[in-house]
Parts: sequence; C-alpha cells; structure tokens
Amino acid sequence: MTPATDAGLHDATRRLAGACAGLLLLAVLARTTGRPGASLLAAALFAVHPLRVESVAWAAERKDVLAACWWMAAMLLYVRYAERPSARRLAAVAAALGAGLLAKPMLVSLPFALLLFDAWPLRRVRTWSAAGLWPLVREKWPLFTLAAASA
Repeated sequence: MTPATDAGLHDATRRLAGACAGLLLLAVLARTTGRPGASLLAAALFAVHPLRVESVAWAAERKDVLAACWWMAAMLLYVRYAERPSARRLAAVAAALGAGLLAKPMLVSLPFALLLFDAWPLRRVRTWSAAGLWPLVREKWPLFTLAAASA
C-alpha cells in the first residue's frame, strides 16, 4: 500500500491535529488566565468532548480537526499580538485565519470571537461604548476582510 492510500496515516494526522488543538487551547488559556490547573481542565474537557472525539474519529471530519487547530493557533498568535501589537504579528494571525478558512469556512466567526477575547481574558476593552470598541474593531479590519472574502 502506498502512503497516499494508507488509511492509518490519515488517521494519525487527524489524531495529531486533534492533540495539537487541545495543546494549543491549553497554551492560550494558561497564558491568558494565569491559572494552569483550570486551563488544563478546560483543555482536557475540550479534548474529550463528544463533538471533538467524533471529529477525530471520523475520516470525513478531518477538516473540522484542522480548523480547530488553526483556530487555536490564531488565538495564541493573537495573544502575542495583543501583548505587543505590530503589523507582523497581525499578519501571522491573518495567516492562521486564512489557513483555517481553507480547512473550514466556519472560521469566519473568529474575528468576532477575538473581540470577545479582548474583553476577557485580555481585558483590552476600556469602555463598552462605540468609541471604546472602535479601535479594537479597526485593528481587526484585515481579519474581518479575510472572513468576508471567504463568506
């Protein structure tokens, strides 16, 4: 059997991507909340949730596992961007979003999720007025544009 037709190899990549998504979530939560125990519990629950396990187990759901991995990678990259904003770091977030959109278009909601992430746990929202939120929306404009192009 050639590697291209080896089902075991496809299964291994799904499992690896599923584990990667869980570990990336752990890294994001631990870094942003400062609570490694709670972060480990949340990441473990994410990893064993029936929807996650089902995606890893089914060959047809490979796109879901890859999308979750890219989503978590984009979130981790966004945390780095929020710590020290730069065009290069935002481009890395956009690249992860673009890769995730190629895996599954459901990632169009990521820029909105990052706005919520700004509120908690990053605490970047100064005031809940339009004037307070506009700078956070404006900085994500490239991400919203990429999501809109995908939609």
